[in-house]
Amino acid sequence: MGLGAVGFRVAGQLKRGTRRRLMGRRLRAGVALRPGPSWVQIGITEHCNYRCGMCWAHSNRLPKQHRNHVLPRECFERLIDQFSEMGTQRLDIGGTGEPLLHPDALEMLQYVKAAGIHCVLITNGSRLTPEMCDAFVEIGLDSLNVSLNSAADETHRRITAGPVGERSRIVQMLRYLRGSRARREAAKPGISVSFIVQRDNWSEITDIAEEAIQLGLNNVEFAPLGINEASRELALSPEEECEVRLRMDLAQAMLDKAGLTTNARHYLSYTQGAEWSRGVFGQTPCYVAHFFCRVLADGGVDPCGVSRRVVGDATQKQFRDIWLSPAYSAFRREAFRLPKLGHELEGCGCYTCGHAPRARDYHAKLNSGLFPQIV
Repeated sequence: MGLGAVGFRVAGQLKRGTRRRLMGRRLRAGVALRPGPSWVQIGITEHCNYRCGMCWAHSNRLPKQHRNHVLPRECFERLIDQFSEMGTQRLDIGGTGEPLLHPDALEMLQYVKAAGIHCVLITNGSRLTPEMCDAFVEIGLDSLNVSLNSAADETHRRITAGPVGERSRIVQMLRYLRGSRARREAAKPGISVSFIVQRDNWSEITDIAEEAIQLGLNNVEFAPLGINEASRELALSPEEECEVRLRMDLAQAMLDKAGLTTNARHYLSYTQGAEWSRGVFGQTPCYVAHFFCRVLADGGVDPCGVSRRVVGDATQKQFRDIWLSPAYSAFRREAFRLPKLGHELEGCGCYTCGHAPRARDYHAKLNSGLFPQIV
């Protein structure tokens, strides 16, 4: 190796070392690594027509709460313009309520796609109609994620307190959407179902996988139960947890063979009882507030989605100002200190966090010298 090559190599090592030290300083200080979040979830309404037993906001196991906020369309569009300027790549419309109860839901979806942002709609499926499914294809919605936490009508009714036969109608709409997509020779939207594993439905894990294959869906997402006041009685016993792991292995194999994507194997990597993400954050800090945020239907900005920590009001301030604010920096700074739980994280669901695997991957990429842009 010539002297010139050695010089280039040493210079490269010095540059990477300097970059790593600067990044470490920013992380410890709570300074954002990006000009804006790459991934945003927006709740456009707090209204919901279901009272799912495990839901912290609308559970039939809790006293009914008055959640009436609806995000005005003009505020939503202003936010989308700001996210586009800040380089946001993915936007999920979902949250505390059922988004399709918002009177301007379709126009909002269309506005996101016109801004060139990857758009995911998260819905319970109860308001899907043939006309709406056709509209999803026409506007180029990227993904429809339906929360279908059961593989049988009776289980669906028991979990959601919804009307008799509603699950069958939702499945019919998913079948219609696939047909609408085929008739227009369109690849989008991808169709996904999500399934929160709990005592009422764990025995149906392979059934939902088999149904997704028969329907020709694209993806099946499994999620562990977030433990809250409403859901404690729905937590799995150790014996049920063992059964879940066996069924999840089988579901992964079934879906792999059929060519559907799934996170079943990822689910198995971190579910360990009620505090299933403690193992991740016992080894790595949290980076979620560097790449993600959630905007609530009242305009509140939540840095991670399980913190319920509002660091600003997007109806009153520019989002960029909130993203760079001292309150947001304080949250990032304390999240980076995990597993130590400081004041800013008090009451947060750090150990039942669905972002834990992404935070772990982010940590690995940063330590390997990469700067992850997309999560």
